[in-house]
Amino acid sequence: MEVVVIHVVGTVNRCGSHFSLSGGEGNQIGDFSWDGPFGYLSLVTENVVNFFHDYDCAFHSVEYVIAQQAAGSPIVPRLHEGTKLLWLESTRFVHLDPDASDVSIKRLCGKCGRVKYSFCKHGIVIPKANWNGEKIFRLTENGPSFATFVTDEARREIEVRGFSNVSFTPAGKIMD
Repeated sequence: MEVVVIHVVGTVNRCGSHFSLSGGEGNQIGDFSWDGPFGYLSLVTENVVNFFHDYDCAFHSVEYVIAQQAAGSPIVPRLHEGTKLLWLESTRFVHLDPDASDVSIKRLCGKCGRVKYSFCKHGIVIPKANWNGEKIFRLTENGPSFATFVTDEARREIEVRGFSNVSFTPAGKIMD
């Protein structure tokens, strides 16, 4: 079974406890937005929330702003009054096989034996014994990252719905 990583087009940057929006065409926010490069924090519309209702996800309210800047002046944030966005958080974690996956040890604690691996978003091998049928999940070995992965089945279901600002890249496999 294939595993894919979710990629989102429109960006939302964190400004303290707020998010600054920079959408696509005409500053429109799509069904999926995220907090800039490498952030992997997905913000989604209520339409997406309804779709993910049965996917073991949590949804959190956020405040977000649109930054406006006149030429030569500082950016002035204003509250965005458009489409309501919620933070999508996968609550399921899956262990990859570190020996078979494209990861390396970054740090090993001499006291407790805890291992910190390099961030992994491709070359992932998940033993079927570590997978309990989750359609959307995060990797335990990626630590506190919100990088979210879905199975190929979930990818097809999301694509059929036609959500905007989302694409997928092959990331690995769930193996026997």
